[in-house]
Amino acid sequence: MTTDINDPREKGNMGKQSRISLLFEFLCDSTKACLGRIRQILTARNLAAGGFVIAIICFIFLANTQYMFFDKGFYYDEYEKLGVYSRISEGTAEMMTEDMLGFITGSSDSLTDMFNEKEKAHLGDVRRLFFANWLVLASLLAIMLLLALYINYTNRSSGSQVSPDPDFHTYSGLKADHQADSKTRSQLDSQANLQTGLQVDPQTDRKAKKELKQDRKQKTRERISTLKKLKTVYGKILVQQGFVMSGILVFSFIVRRSFSFFFTAFHRMFFSGSSWLFNPETDMMIVLLPQHFFVHATAAIVIRSFLFCIALSALGFFIKK
Repeated sequence: MTTDINDPREKGNMGKQSRISLLFEFLCDSTKACLGRIRQILTARNLAAGGFVIAIICFIFLANTQYMFFDKGFYYDEYEKLGVYSRISEGTAEMMTEDMLGFITGSSDSLTDMFNEKEKAHLGDVRRLFFANWLVLASLLAIMLLLALYINYTNRSSGSQVSPDPDFHTYSGLKADHQADSKTRSQLDSQANLQTGLQVDPQTDRKAKKELKQDRKQKTRERISTLKKLKTVYGKILVQQGFVMSGILVFSFIVRRSFSFFFTAFHRMFFSGSSWLFNPETDMMIVLLPQHFFVHATAAIVIRSFLFCIALSALGFFIKK
């Protein structure tokens, strides 16, 4: 069976097949380009830098959390704003706060009878949670140190190639490595002179000194180049963590309307059963620390963390210039 290529229907089908073929080729080329770009981005060095950014943000956020919940001034200001003193006397509220924070920080091993058994059990869980937070902060510091060492190593190794020096040789016929430093070369020269007992030709000596001087200059240039690379890398890291924290700030304002949901989910995740549920008629803790206290505390933590990250981002922008 034959087809007439002049048939309009056949021409239409051929044109359609050609367009489909071009579209398929375009999609294949685009996919290959995207995969190649992803492979370039997902290098070990870039992953280390990304991990460093996340570690910085987590450390700043958790450190601000630790500071905020141990700041007595913040508690007393919130008591006035939330009308706590209308239900509990100022002296009693401050005594309960001192007792509670002393127990959570580990300054004291027990709580007074101002708290009932259920409240004491809950504060025991809170105490363990804050101790775990200290461990997380220490772990984040260790992770940042390891990542910094890896970033330094990769940047130093990429810029530490020493250009070979084919003209260098020892006077006794010993061959030295082209990448040997000036100290090694001097030692080889001394050994050669002692073994042969020959006098060094002044011209050869000048040539050797010139080569050593050039070698020192080369090493100095390499060190300066490495430092510039590290400044650029850490500057970018500090700038990027500012952008990431900005996104977190925007997200936090979006979810603020659903704070009760996240507050409940957090307590269900880290506290067992209903030990965190209190009755304002029988439990003083819910009167002392109502939910709005934690709304304000969370907002303060996020804003402080954001301002700190922005300051670091500005520092990074200055460093990488």
